[in-house]
Formats: sequence, C-alpha cells, structure tokens
Amino acid sequence: MKKIFSLLLILALLLSLAACADPVIGEAPADKPLSADPAELPEALIELKGDSVSCKANGVSVKGTTVTIGAPGSYTVRGTLSDGRIVVDLKENPGKVSLYLDGADIRCLTDSAIYLAQAKELNLVLVAGSKNTVTSGTTADFDTYDETRQGAAIFAEDDLDIQGEGELEVFGYLNNGITCKDDLKIKGGSLTVTGANNGVRASESVTVTGGSLVVTARNDGVKASSAKKADKGFVQIEGGTVQVLAGGDGISAETELRISGGAVTVETNGDPAEKSCKGLKGKTGVVISGGTISVAAQDHAVRSVAALTVSGGELTAESAQGKGLAAETELLIEAGTVSVTASDDGLASADTVRIAGGELNVVSGADGIQGGKKGTGFTAEVGTVVFEGGVTRISAFNKPIDAKAVLRIGGGTVFACGSGTLRPESELPYLLYTAEGHAGDELTLNVGAEHALHAAYLYHTVFFVGEGLSEGQSVRLQAGSQSLEAKAAR
Repeated sequence: MKKIFSLLLILALLLSLAACADPVIGEAPADKPLSADPAELPEALIELKGDSVSCKANGVSVKGTTVTIGAPGSYTVRGTLSDGRIVVDLKENPGKVSLYLDGADIRCLTDSAIYLAQAKELNLVLVAGSKNTVTSGTTADFDTYDETRQGAAIFAEDDLDIQGEGELEVFGYLNNGITCKDDLKIKGGSLTVTGANNGVRASESVTVTGGSLVVTARNDGVKASSAKKADKGFVQIEGGTVQVLAGGDGISAETELRISGGAVTVETNGDPAEKSCKGLKGKTGVVISGGTISVAAQDHAVRSVAALTVSGGELTAESAQGKGLAAETELLIEAGTVSVTASDDGLASADTVRIAGGELNVVSGADGIQGGKKGTGFTAEVGTVVFEGGVTRISAFNKPIDAKAVLRIGGGTVFACGSGTLRPESELPYLLYTAEGHAGDELTLNVGAEHALHAAYLYHTVFFVGEGLSEGQSVRLQAGSQSLEAKAAR
C-alpha cells in the first residue's frame, strides 16, 4: 500500500511539473510568428464603439473608455475609440499579451492610446487586410509641441513586438510615436509612425527583421537610448524596409548600430548648428554587412564615435554640411559598394582609414579620404590611410587622399584626382600626373584594362595605382582635352 501511495505521489509531482511547463495562454514559440490570418482571430473580443467599449472576456475590465487587461492571453481589438485607451497591466502575474488589431482606431487626447504597464511582453499583431490607427493628442499638439508633454501614442514599459500582415498608422502628436523602455522588435506589417518628438524610441534595443517601417519625426527618427545594461543600447536592422525623415538623427544607437539586410532610406533636414542631425549614428560602433542603404543628411551621413566597418551591402551617402563616413578609431571598408556622392570630407577617421576590398566611389568638396587630425592632446599630426584591396575612385576639391602621418599602398586599385600632392609609401608602382583639369572632365587610362574617372571639380593632381602596372612603365592619361604621360615609380 505504501508503495502504491509513493507511486501516486511521484505521478502527481510529474503532472504538476508538466503543467508548469505549459506555455501561458496566448504565447507562441519564440521562433514562430503569431498568425495574422483573419480566420484565426482570438475569440476574446474588445469592441470599440466610439465613446464606449464592449468586452466580456475574463481578465478584462472596462471603466468608461479605459480598457484594462489584467490576464495573459490573446485578444482581438476592433472598432473606433474617440478618446480612451487600452492598458495592459498583469502586475505580478507572469505572461504575455497579444492584441490582434483588426480594423482598430484608438485615440487618446491626453495620454498614450496603448499603454503596457507590466507584462512579460506585448505582441501587437496586425491582422492581414486590416487598417489600424493609434493616436495620442491632436494635430494642434504637434504644431505647438513642447518637450514637457508626455504620452507616446504607444508606450511600453516592457518588451514590445509588432508583427503581422496588416497596416498600422501611429500618430504621436503629444510626444513620441512609439516608446519602449525595454526591447522593441518590428517583425512584420506595414507601419507608419509620426512623432512630434522622436518617431520610434526604445531604451534597450530596436530590432527590425521584416515588414515596412516609415518614420517622420521632428527630432530623432529611430533610436535606442540606454546602455545601462550590458549588450544593450543597440539598433539592428536585418530585413524589411525602413524609411526615415527626421529633424534630428535619422537612426541612432547608444551603443552599436548594425545593418545586415533590408532596404534603408534616411534623410535628415535639421540644422547642424542647433542639434545633431546625422543620418546613421552609433556611439560604440557602426557595422554595415548587408542591405541597400541610402542616406542624405545635413550633418555627417554615417558617424561612429568609435569604429566604422562596411563588409557588405550597398551604401550611398550624401552630406550637405558634414562628412560622408566618419569614425574616431578605424574606418574599414572590407567588401560591398560604398558611394559618397556629396560631402565635406568623403571618408574621415581621427586614426586610420583602411580600404581592404569592395568598391568605393567618393565625390568630396574637401578631402576625398582623410586619415588623422591635429588637435588638443596631439603633439603632432597622426593618422594613416591604408589601401590593401578593392577598387577606389575619388574626385575631390582639395586633396584626394590626406594622410596626416602615413599613406600606405599595399594592394587594390586607386584612381583619384584633386589638388595637393601625394607622398605614398607604396609596395606597388604608381602614376602621378600634374594637370590643369576642369570640372566635368572624363579621365581615362589603360593599364591592362581601361580605367575611367569623372572629375566633379577642377583638379591639379591625378593619381593611379593598380594591378598590371610595372615600375618604369609609361602610361598616357586622357584628361578632358589634355593628353598627359607619366612613368610608374615607387
């Protein structure tokens, strides 16, 4: 009898452990997106009726036009709320909440329209074929914005995921469009965000893996703002489409900004004399390894307060009043295609610029590539520019390559024109021409194959190094109407 009783206790314990292992209702496996199929909507319905709300689901309370969800699970939200809000507050009850937005229009005149107070995670699922709107304040608030006002249209104290196949417009007329105090992930859907302050702001991280995100903001477009926790403060774009128009920085990370895929378009239209309005910015690094990226900024197009690395993808950068790509430590181009179409200095680093591969095209109103600087803390000019591979073309108004300490050439092809002299330490023979060239000239020469360069500015110096060039070889350069000849030397 005792043996049977013991077996029953063990069985009961195993059943209890199995029950504890079950996922909370409404949760989905981390690697599987929630279904946005209209035929698979949760039965728990929160129906918005203008100035009232109807809902009979367990764990949901309604007071006036404020809906409070106090239990984990999945809920369908449908209809229009003229002035109210949905609050998710599980308190100490662990679990996730999924809101399936299926034609929901939610406006709160004085605060956040959707507010996550406490939960393990809030999933906003945009139902396929649906159009949804979430608004805080009115357009008048946008026109008279001041920084003391609070109330992002969507505000999450915990993790926030946005996914699905529908559409969502977010109007943050009071302050930000979307604010998340933890990790924000955008996985799908068509999302348009307007922010009187920032468009999309998360404290710990912003990750975009799919869908479409269009942001218009008076200040910063997309940003992660806190590095208090280890490995946090980053912005990561892996896929999808991201378009940003911002008066401040376009996409900004408190730590590292990483782009490995997707299509990214950024424009900043602020005044650099009044605020930072860089295109892409990372405080501990910028890493671009894939994707198609286009940046047009008033300030630096791409700025890293540490290292900047491009190892893939296609990047087009334009700066009206700053540098194309700028770093404080090493600026490295390993692979991919980088085109700086307008800038002060095209590529600039306080320490080292290294071109190891890929294709680089630079048009610059000052120096094409600048390595190093002289300033407070420097007893002498320091800085290195190194070519190890790839193909580089430069047209600069000033020096095509300005290495404050050392210009070293160990490989690759470089075809450049501008003003000033070049004194490279080269393992390879190179050609150096003196010319009186004009903007608009087409420069061509043949070393094994034909090489071409368009001169955007007047120039006095033309430099070439490339495979197939031998020391002492005489090569003719056609520079507009001029025909010049030089011998390769080291």
